[in-house]
Amino acid sequence: MVLVTNAVRHVHPGGFADQSDAALVCQPELAALNMLLGREDSSRFGHVTFEELVSRLRFYEERGVLGKILTISAKDGIVLGVITAAVHEIELSKKGQQYNNSNKGADIRNGAEFILRCLNSHAEKES
Repeated sequence: MVLVTNAVRHVHPGGFADQSDAALVCQPELAALNMLLGREDSSRFGHVTFEELVSRLRFYEERGVLGKILTISAKDGIVLGVITAAVHEIELSKKGQQYNNSNKGADIRNGAEFILRCLNSHAEKES
């Protein structure tokens, strides 16, 4: 991180050109999830919740573009893992299933929420 920061400062003495650029370099997964949520460039470091992702992915599914989202997300294992967990949550919901040992719903959700907690530890603090 230090090397990247120094390199950016070398070519752009004021630091990052804007907050969006900083997010893409420092926290690309968090930036990608914020873009998925439809947030503006200025919110690329925003806090992301599992519920927000599930809701947005339902929206994409209803519009028939969820498959494209999964294809695009396949380039990043962290983003794909969180998105796949949210899709699993949607599938359980559509089937009216509760979490149990066979569908691993709780384990999958807990794993995704852990990843989000780690990513969100670097998110902007809301004022």
